[in-house]
Amino acid sequence: MFPDSSLSPLTTPDLAALATLALLLPPALLVQHLRERRHEAEGRPYTRPQKYRGTIVMLWLMAVAVIAVWFASGRPLAELGLRAPSTHFFIGGMALAIAASTALAAQVIIVQRNPKAQENVARQIEGDDRIMAFLPATKAELQTFRLLSFTAGVAEEIVFRGFMLWGFAHWMHPALAAALSLAIFTAAHLYQESLGALLRVAMIGLILTLFVMLSGSLWPAILVHIAVDLSSGEVTHLAIRRRQQRGVAC
Repeated sequence: MFPDSSLSPLTTPDLAALATLALLLPPALLVQHLRERRHEAEGRPYTRPQKYRGTIVMLWLMAVAVIAVWFASGRPLAELGLRAPSTHFFIGGMALAIAASTALAAQVIIVQRNPKAQENVARQIEGDDRIMAFLPATKAELQTFRLLSFTAGVAEEIVFRGFMLWGFAHWMHPALAAALSLAIFTAAHLYQESLGALLRVAMIGLILTLFVMLSGSLWPAILVHIAVDLSSGEVTHLAIRRRQQRGVAC
């Protein structure tokens, strides 16, 4: 995605932003999570909407900071990956992203119309405290979670698959830069406290990285990222609601 000859030089603000995101973001998120756990143990837990709103603000602050640094250096957004090149790779990437998003939307519709599918999902998440603590259980929570899904899809792609990958590509092969940005993206989700969840994050992150590297644009990855997060929230909400209607704790 980033041939060496096309890279604008790194500036001091770029280096500061890269160091902050790469070295401080993952531990800062883990510390925040541990603080939330402590509040839960003390009987004053954060509500899901509070967690959603806090994450939304944090993600937009990161994305806005990156774009501010970008504009201050006089670079076009196209170099960050916010472009739609007239290439077969981009067209194919967007077509694949639309197909994947459509499949995820169809999955939500299937679960919505099939009580048995809702029960199956409920059984899969039953006993997983981390899922239950974060994914939406009520209609009001789902509304805020939708905004969070959109925010994560845009902001995380700009930060991790855009700015971070671009920055690391100044010092290493783009494939290594992509691998390093993926590792940091995964580390930023350590708060999930589950090897299975982290592997899922890494796998999704790898797919999103491939979309960016092959299409030369962030837009396919943004679309798929939003669709993945939205479908997770919608399906989980349907499953939890089904259990609540039957009076079964989930």
